[in-house]
Amino acid sequence: MESVSASLNSFKPEMGRIQNVLFASTLSTFMNQGRPVTWAPLSDATIKLRKARAKRGKPPTMGLTTILIDQAKLLASVTGNRGEYAQSEVSDNFTIVATSNPQAARLQKGDPSHNLPARPFLQITPTDRDAALDVLSRGIQSRIIAVQGIL
Repeated sequence: MESVSASLNSFKPEMGRIQNVLFASTLSTFMNQGRPVTWAPLSDATIKLRKARAKRGKPPTMGLTTILIDQAKLLASVTGNRGEYAQSEVSDNFTIVATSNPQAARLQKGDPSHNLPARPFLQITPTDRDAALDVLSRGIQSRIIAVQGIL
């Protein structure tokens, strides 16, 4: 009975799969330059700065007009690549996908005082929610089947 109780108390495998759903979702948001709504384009001043950096031998990772992927540090920190600012965690009953990048909140919410529009990159869409619920449902079903086999 202890093994039955233990199997019902830990959903760490499912939390890991849900984290992967969230990583994929966040990657999709970056690659689509916003989701479900496309992010505001870069300002002319930002593009000019990127061109100047490229001339000095420091081109952006994904192109002059690609948003939020200039050096890919933010992207790496929130898509499982364990970048410098990665803050993701998996536990028995929860998962976290986060970043400690100092610019993250400003980029996520925007900063009107610096004319920076919000570009939400960490979000859970209805599709993400449904995928997470499917993972949990399958995990619960497999545990019920296992418990029935024991009893």
